Amino acid sequence: MQSRIAKLTRKMREAERKEAAAVEYAAAVENKRKQDQERFNKVDSDYTAKFEESVKSGMDMAQKISEPLKQVMQQLKLKQIKKLLS
Repeated sequence: MQSRIAKLTRKMREAERKEAAAVEYAAAVENKRKQDQERFNKVDSDYTAKFEESVKSGMDMAQKISEPLKQVMQQLKLKQIKKLLS
């Protein structure tokens, strides 16, 4: 009888240890998931900000180049027209 109680007690303690280990593992996995999500959100926002700045810079550059380019194109057209009329 005594050995049977000891055996059941041992099984119960082992089950409790396994349960505690599973809970600890689940908590560690959840913590890692939260850290990864936070890191992703930061990287994503940094990437978005850099991309927006790059697009804005490109647009600014295109606008700066646009007017002189229009003038050059207009001069070329005038030269071609004069050449055709000559």
